[in-house]
Amino acid sequence: MVFSSQVNFKNYIQTSFVEVGALDYDVVFLYVDLRAFSVNALLFENRNQFMQAFVEPFIQRNITVIIPSFSFTTEGEFHVESTPTRLGAMNKWFLGLNGVVRSNHPMFSFAAIGPKANTLLETGKSAFGTKSAYDLYQNERAAFLHIGIPMPLGNSFIHYVEHLCGASYRYNKVYKTNVYKYGEYIGTDYSAMVRRLDNSLDNFKASFQKISNRLFQHKLICEVGDAVGLLNFSCYPMGDSIDLLVDWFYQDPCIFIKTDYKEYE
Repeated sequence: MVFSSQVNFKNYIQTSFVEVGALDYDVVFLYVDLRAFSVNALLFENRNQFMQAFVEPFIQRNITVIIPSFSFTTEGEFHVESTPTRLGAMNKWFLGLNGVVRSNHPMFSFAAIGPKANTLLETGKSAFGTKSAYDLYQNERAAFLHIGIPMPLGNSFIHYVEHLCGASYRYNKVYKTNVYKYGEYIGTDYSAMVRRLDNSLDNFKASFQKISNRLFQHKLICEVGDAVGLLNFSCYPMGDSIDLLVDWFYQDPCIFIKTDYKEYE
């Protein structure tokens, strides 16, 4: 989808945000892949202006924006202010914005800007457990917004639900990475729920397909744009989605993985 002017492109983004209800929340977690949108980057003077078009509507309305800044640092040192994210172009650009704060987790950090951004500074050592980003914001008026990422590809909040429900195909692993912030040593022993690799018959790979289908059936997802062409805007509420996923997990403990885990039978 190619637009004739910068104004038309920015209006399209803002209109899409309105249509899916993304501007009705206080906090929005962004999951972004701009490959299909990048044909319109030449409408802007520079890369910064192109990226800004996707974030500016939230900033103008004092909506807090949170984006993954995962670096997957499992050993050595993690420096909150300087260790780069290993995710996409938007994630890297977002980390460089003035006023952005970043959580301390060496593997699964998040970055945020806006009135409620400093809540990220309260995150604990568990990536998906108590005082994780998902845990701290789930009682806010918060939503997940996929831009250019089809819903079946999902996002990592399912691991928070797995942690809540005690999924036995995962276990809590502690890492000895040393975390620093502005040269000051913060600590070590940060943890994450990771897949068990001790079962030769199952690798417990995650799947969001069944969850995506159910969220659509329950009309929790509001979507516009072409998901097949990676041009979708898909928005769904955080708290209600987590509540449903917890219920669904207890009904079907294999709902987040690709295979039926025999231990549950």
